[in-house]
Amino acid sequence: MLQFILEKLGMNNHTNAVATIRPQEAYNDHVNGDLVLIDVREAIEWSQTGCPQGCKRIALGQSDFVQQVIKAVNSDINSPIAVCCKSGMRGEKAARLLHDAGFQRVTNVEGGIMDWIAQELPVEAVSPTN
Repeated sequence: MLQFILEKLGMNNHTNAVATIRPQEAYNDHVNGDLVLIDVREAIEWSQTGCPQGCKRIALGQSDFVQQVIKAVNSDINSPIAVCCKSGMRGEKAARLLHDAGFQRVTNVEGGIMDWIAQELPVEAVSPTN
């Protein structure tokens, strides 16, 4: 019974671990065209801190989040994707959701935008209406 409960909670074994990528590595791969970078925070957060330069902005809270990501990668679920949030928690949730939807190469940016900014990686300003 305990195993059943753990499986339902997604805590049954280590295979549920979400792969992570360091901010500098995500930036390098994104700039080289080897990675699609997606900021999954909400619009108000984008306007407060900016977003990683050149990222796609798709809020995890959108009801069609997965469909928007599919559109962003031109329906190629084998595209390497890194998701970024504020600190890493929502990124992990987004990565799990995308993996469950069939995406094979999804990582979560360690420390989210907080570590991105701390490492002085480029961000772009976003107005509240974008």
